[in-house]
Amino acid sequence: MAASRQSPSLLKRWLAFLATIPLLLPCTLADADPLFPELPTLGETSSRSLTIEQERRLGHEALNEIRQKLPLLQDPITQAYLDGLGARLLANARHVRFDFRFLIIDDPAINAFAAPGGIIAINTGLIKATRNESELAAVIAHEIAHVTQRHLARSLEHGQQFGVPSLLVALGAILAGIHDPALGQAALASTVAGNAQRQLNFSRANEREADDVGMRILAESGLDPAAMAHFFATLSRSSHTDEGKLPALLLTHPATGERIAESAARAAQYGGRYRDDSLRFALFKARISALTTPPDLLIEAYADTPPHATDAATRYRTAIAMLRAGQTPTALMLLRALHRAYPNDTMLTVTLADALSSAGRGSEAITLLRRLDELYPEQTLVVTSLANAMLSSGDADEAYALLARHTRYGHDQATTLHLLARAAAAAGHPATSHEALARYYAKIGDFAAAKQQIEITLQQNTIDETARARLLAEKARIEQAARLAAME
Repeated sequence: MAASRQSPSLLKRWLAFLATIPLLLPCTLADADPLFPELPTLGETSSRSLTIEQERRLGHEALNEIRQKLPLLQDPITQAYLDGLGARLLANARHVRFDFRFLIIDDPAINAFAAPGGIIAINTGLIKATRNESELAAVIAHEIAHVTQRHLARSLEHGQQFGVPSLLVALGAILAGIHDPALGQAALASTVAGNAQRQLNFSRANEREADDVGMRILAESGLDPAAMAHFFATLSRSSHTDEGKLPALLLTHPATGERIAESAARAAQYGGRYRDDSLRFALFKARISALTTPPDLLIEAYADTPPHATDAATRYRTAIAMLRAGQTPTALMLLRALHRAYPNDTMLTVTLADALSSAGRGSEAITLLRRLDELYPEQTLVVTSLANAMLSSGDADEAYALLARHTRYGHDQATTLHLLARAAAAAGHPATSHEALARYYAKIGDFAAAKQQIEITLQQNTIDETARARLLAEKARIEQAARLAAME
């Protein structure tokens, strides 16, 4: 049954309650065993408010809203690093019931948030503020814990008595606060005042859980469980030297000295030695900086620095800035030198190969990427970069074969499907191209476009009865997904 005007969508409910549940409130630590805290049985009360399937559908809706309203950084190389770090953490998390998505928001504010259905968004400003991989992982692990512990569902149940007007005003407050947290908080204050203390007490319990679970995920992933305390201590110190201006994360994630000390003491109870991938993290940060800073500033800074004082990350950042500024020959010289020093690094090799391909040196790019593909088989970043180089060199058949095999192995991310559609069209396989586009549109929640592409595919005279049956089944699934989305 479609939602009436008196029933706000699940997304509106999520936005409203997200506003009333700060993610890192000052709180004392639980009295339970510090290494194995007592956690609630998942799904006991929360399932009455929001089922797993409802939250999954809500996640699709939230993802569409984020894509429309927030400036996503669309860069396959940085995305591959973040996805890899997220996968490492998820491998050591429990109760993972969603396909997690890790997003990079091109925003200088130091902030991050979790959305329904496993969506974790990290601002570029926060990435730049972290000093090592463990600090970035600590933020992500904490947000993962909010999702795996089903804090959204439990919060919705706890605060169900919000009326429709309050929900709609809260939605406006959240949208106002996307880039200005202080404004959003001010707009929200009058809306939720009556529920403030009740929500505050409840969210503190959630935060205790997220701290415990996030720290355990870090330690079991081989990352430093003390990193969150270190990161917030750094932010807190910087706020005292920056004219008292709080980073956006601290407006919604307050961290007192007592809380930081307690968190550090708890982390110290975890034994073991922890390892950061310092080079890859440094390159990742350098790339983020290069993509979000005017290139002339970075090039000038590099020119003023003696060669012996520059590290790999600085040279990499400068090379990307030069590519953006059209200084391709000098950029290639820097990238080649970096590749000689680190020949097996995926980030450096793919960057060099992409630059070579753009400069019309496709055969050299393909040679580099084939070797990388042999070292790291079926890595999506390597496969898609290789396919792009093949397409640029006019080898559509090989690009199509490569991507078709890759997607058959389950690597069906939206960007990969879109590239497969392009390669299939160039290689003379229109039915496969339209089917891949249908899957792409379904992935991003555009069900009308997905259905249209399926119908175009069904009109192709090259498909057999087996393919027709599969396409009809896919069309039915898309129609069902569209109906469910309309009910939200």
